[in-house]
Amino acid sequence: MPLSAQRAHMIVLIVEDEPIIAVNLALVLESVGHVVLGPVRSKHEAIALCEKCRPTVALMDINLEGRSDGIELARILKGKDIPSVFLSAQHAQALRNQDAALGFIGKPYSAANVCDCLDVVATLLAGQAPPKDTGVLEVFR
Repeated sequence: MPLSAQRAHMIVLIVEDEPIIAVNLALVLESVGHVVLGPVRSKHEAIALCEKCRPTVALMDINLEGRSDGIELARILKGKDIPSVFLSAQHAQALRNQDAALGFIGKPYSAANVCDCLDVVATLLAGQAPPKDTGVLEVFR
């Protein structure tokens, strides 16, 4: 059975400062049954939202609005046992900070590919090994 047929529904925090990207991603994730928190544009908004509702996973850009930093946010959320996946064009920066996140999806990406990657994330969170083909998700574990 393909991964998408076994899709786990998650609570997904979207941290993205580009509104069109954020809204498109949120709509696609909701259309396949995920609950979306946000989208939010900054580290401070993300932390405040996580205090109200705990996400299963956070999808975040590395460069956020203002002086916010997605890597710092990923570390803060990791300390609260909330895993993150970087969605960014900053591949080298993500690799240097892979201890902060489960993985990386490079921009540009399709929202549909992110849905498939969340299936891999669900597998990882269940303590299982990821499949050999993780699609566009580069797994850091």
